Amino acid sequence: MHGRPVVLTVGGLDPTSGAGIAADLATLALTGCRGRAVAAALTAQGDGPVEVHPVDPDFLARQLERACSGVDVAALKCGALGSAPQVEVVARFAAGNAPVPLIVDPVIRATRGGALLDEAGVDALRRLLVPRASVVTPNIEEAELLTGLADDGEAARALVEAGARWALVTGGHRSGEPFDLLAGPDGAAHRIEGRRIPVASTHGTGCVLASAVASGLALGLDVPEACLRAKRFVERALLRSPAGGPAPDLVGMVGEEPD
Repeated sequence: MHGRPVVLTVGGLDPTSGAGIAADLATLALTGCRGRAVAAALTAQGDGPVEVHPVDPDFLARQLERACSGVDVAALKCGALGSAPQVEVVARFAAGNAPVPLIVDPVIRATRGGALLDEAGVDALRRLLVPRASVVTPNIEEAELLTGLADDGEAARALVEAGARWALVTGGHRSGEPFDLLAGPDGAAHRIEGRRIPVASTHGTGCVLASAVASGLALGLDVPEACLRAKRFVERALLRSPAGGPAPDLVGMVGEEPD
């Protein structure tokens, strides 16, 4: 692991380890980085409705400070933050580490249902984190919640106009082929083609994708290449998922060489 860039991820702790910071750490290791993780929210999920318990903001700030002690962080990725005070802490931390690329996965609802960010938190994320993002990676529903626009191309461009350098609107929730749309400084929305892979569950797919984007940026890729490689990484993980089992299956990728 020596010499690999360090990526710091901050988000929710999923006890199933299928999503959140547990999935982030696995993704980072499999894509060539070392991960450090900070819990912004504890969750109870699996059977039954999702429950969220945001971490005390002062304790969150101390976690962030100590997680970076003695290392140069090459990228920062945030996921489920729980509520507005946690968003504010992460935004202040990102501002204090401004040269570090910030990948914002605006986790608002769980794939299995249930809110992971309250209404005030969505507003804070829109105001404080989207304008700082190197890349923001909403799915179609999250993009509409953030922008009020149902068209994903228009929503991607609106997120860039709001301050994000790049916006990747993921297409797994669309009918038909699940292509993503990437908008950037040129003002256009470019398609990243994908394919529908039948699996029992897609719990954690967005976390894995955003972490793979963060890994690519930490390794020196430009944003379009990092997003393309992240898309292909998620597809490989879904293809390795056992019938009826967890998906994406990161354990099935252990031992493979990173792309």
